[in-house]
Amino acid sequence: MKPGDFLARFPSLRTLYADSTRVGELAEFLHEFKHLRYLSLQNSDTSALPDNLGKLKFLQFISLSGSKQFVKLPDSIAQLSKLRILNIGGTSICSIPRGFCGLTNLRTVHGFPAIEDGDWCSLEELGPLYQLTHIGLKGLENVTVPSSAAKAKLGHKVHLNDLYLSWHSRLGGDGKIKQEDSVSEEEQEKTEKVFDELCPPPNLDFLSINGYFGRRLPTWMMSSLVVSLKILRILMIDDLACCTLLPDGLCQLPYLEYIQIRRAPAIKRVGPEFLQANYHQSLPPSHVAVAFPKMDNMNLIGMVEWQEWEWVETVQAFPVLRELLLKHCKLTSLPPGLSSQARALNKLMIHFVQGLTYVASFASLVKLEVTALPDLERITNLARLQILIIQDCLKLKVLEGVPALQTLVLQDKDMETLPKYIGGINLRCLELYCSLALLSSIAAGQSGPEWDKFRHVERVKAYAREGYMVKKWYVLYTANPCNLETNVSLSFMSAGTLSRSEDAQRFESVFKMTRKTFNYICSLVLGPSMENMNSYTFIDGRVLCLEDRVAVALIRLYSSEPSETLGSSFGVSESTVLLVTEKFIDAGRERAEHHCHWLDSSEMDEIKSRFGKIHNLHNCCGVICTTHIPFGPNCDHGENGRILMQAVIDSKMRIMNIWLSLADSSTQLSSLHKSPLFKKCEKGGWLNGSKLKVASDGSEVGEYLIGHAGYPLLPWLLTPYDVQRDSV
Repeated sequence: MKPGDFLARFPSLRTLYADSTRVGELAEFLHEFKHLRYLSLQNSDTSALPDNLGKLKFLQFISLSGSKQFVKLPDSIAQLSKLRILNIGGTSICSIPRGFCGLTNLRTVHGFPAIEDGDWCSLEELGPLYQLTHIGLKGLENVTVPSSAAKAKLGHKVHLNDLYLSWHSRLGGDGKIKQEDSVSEEEQEKTEKVFDELCPPPNLDFLSINGYFGRRLPTWMMSSLVVSLKILRILMIDDLACCTLLPDGLCQLPYLEYIQIRRAPAIKRVGPEFLQANYHQSLPPSHVAVAFPKMDNMNLIGMVEWQEWEWVETVQAFPVLRELLLKHCKLTSLPPGLSSQARALNKLMIHFVQGLTYVASFASLVKLEVTALPDLERITNLARLQILIIQDCLKLKVLEGVPALQTLVLQDKDMETLPKYIGGINLRCLELYCSLALLSSIAAGQSGPEWDKFRHVERVKAYAREGYMVKKWYVLYTANPCNLETNVSLSFMSAGTLSRSEDAQRFESVFKMTRKTFNYICSLVLGPSMENMNSYTFIDGRVLCLEDRVAVALIRLYSSEPSETLGSSFGVSESTVLLVTEKFIDAGRERAEHHCHWLDSSEMDEIKSRFGKIHNLHNCCGVICTTHIPFGPNCDHGENGRILMQAVIDSKMRIMNIWLSLADSSTQLSSLHKSPLFKKCEKGGWLNGSKLKVASDGSEVGEYLIGHAGYPLLPWLLTPYDVQRDSV
């Protein structure tokens, strides 16, 4: 059925809503809906509205949100005198018809593009629209003349409640300025002057600023003497590329409840001016008003170079602050004023913060979340803390002064033993996400090495993941009545005959790896393909447990001895050796796939930090190693094949990336050039994170790997300096 035939059935249609549908053909028939009031074509394939749209005299609502192919508003839109709401956010619109200013009944316009065309600017079309309550502007980087911004007359729109101001973001995925989007001083000065002219009315309730790249925020935010946002409740600032200071004119706003600053890489210090706009006047505390008197919730996210927060105990601020989030920064300590003055703070979240060594002395805190704090060592003196969530804080050794703690959640997929501090805390609930090796120890109950640490806890819920299944393996324990339930087979995970050795050196000489790595491999391959093999036994009839099977497979894979000979030394048949090895390879291929993915930015930051601390190799992401692996029935003889393995190793000697090629046809250099690693790094897909300043002149070095002298020197690959070769 043709769209025209379909529409003929609904001559009195008042509402047309379509989401994520193909409506391109339908758009040309819209003028047939003479009574249409509400038109929503969100996330559609339409690129334009028909020129005769102006015939829809009753139309009040238009939304094209998310229709990325939409590029043009028809000139006839100026004839829609009853139009009240226009949402073109998420479109590619690049023009505004002159005469738009005639839509005097408009209450909401979102996604409005800022465009200059000679002496004309699209913002001046907003000037006469005094009934607007919601304005969303985008593309403000296109406005270069301050007078053009002034013609929008934002300050005269007395009904305006919500204001969104957006520039093209200059920040990359790492939260720092992209090299191709560097900002000149001239550009900064222009956008600063433009922003000064976008001063909203004093009755504004919500303000969002996105992508601004000036060095300073506008004067109407930076001084308490001129700030007019007397009833502002919510402030959100995203991608603040070049500002070095947070606004100092907000601390006295009487109704400000929520602030979020997200991605501000130029801010290294938050000083007293953030809390005291006139701090330089040295007024006595009794003459200084309480800062942020109504602030309830504050998020400071992605201030990646932020190291210092100055707030002394005597400065009164945030008296009703309940929630605080600190994420992706370099704070080495929390300010004394936060713990002494924010007396209503009951939820504190700290994620991905480098350098922070302790959290202490928050009298009102009820819930604390800490995630990926590589230097955190102590959590102490939190008298009212009830819920504590700890994830990947490997140095944390001290947890004390938490008498009210009821629930503790620990997340560390590599955790092999329970922390000792658990034994000294009276918990109601312990929730644990750990390695399968630790889960097996917990599953052993009273006979296991972890029993004394958790037996006093009222409820324990412990899990180990399998692939993407976070709770595949579990242990559920209650203290009263004492009960332990698990789906981990104790006999299956029991210590194997072949791998039982108290001598660590002997174990490593046999298996070419540490006991910790061996245990991890056992937990990794645990699954149906390895689990349902209880019929495979030693020659004397004893069942091969998981550790025995892994031991057989590992030795078979690296040994040059025939399977029959190896089987005799193990006390198993040749067929058992071959079958166990085959199942081990299948399980490894299926369940270790996640190790083939390149690390995300937070994981890479942890590796870079460790290389810097241990080896003084700042911004180093790993080392490229190569080795030849012989294969064939008699690997000691020259006629057998060889595989060239190229691996990237991290600071803990773990393999991050691996590439295999036939050594007969590849040199180490040609193998590098063929590898996905080389192609990804050359195109900027990998090793594209934050850069490190190495000289006073601003010189920077990006993320890099270290290779041997046979590799070429590249921006992302450092090689040894050959003094003799250079002297020649």
